[in-house]
Amino acid sequence: MWLSVVALSVLPVLGALVFQHRGRMAGVCRSVFQRWRFTNTSVGALEQRVHGFVMTNSTHGQPDSVLQTFDDFSRLEPTCSIGRERGKYKLLKSRCANKVLELGTFCGYSAVRILRLLPTTGKLLTVERDPHTADVAEEMILVAGFKHSQVESRPLNKASKRFFRAVPQGNHFWFLKEHPDEGSE
Repeated sequence: MWLSVVALSVLPVLGALVFQHRGRMAGVCRSVFQRWRFTNTSVGALEQRVHGFVMTNSTHGQPDSVLQTFDDFSRLEPTCSIGRERGKYKLLKSRCANKVLELGTFCGYSAVRILRLLPTTGKLLTVERDPHTADVAEEMILVAGFKHSQVESRPLNKASKRFFRAVPQGNHFWFLKEHPDEGSE
């Protein structure tokens, strides 16, 4: 009983403080909500939002439209997309690559950019840690107009060691990060 009396007597003071500092309170509430939204939503929520946005806003079968839609989404919400300005993909064309190994696919942005530059007989091998994310990426690749035969996705697990041993000997790999001075798209 006495607790409710104390609470009722403090309530007007709390109300006055909240009203006086309502701008700061709104900012705090907004940041807490956004942090909660990005961290406490279900696993793969960001991938699902990217997936939904690209599926509804891109022209299916057009890689450039899918990439532009990814870029539009990354302006609305923070993502792991590296964007056009940081991609070093012309290197693939200059090296006449036919097979490319991608470590970490996320939502398929890089995969679409890479597949665009490969010849029609080229193949992209991807290794992704999260099977759900790999499924989203594969669907994005298909939405962009590429075929199943152009992409092979593997989960990152103990079986990955066999995958890397199965890569035929004599292949040469160039790492994009080793060539920072070469042109970007």
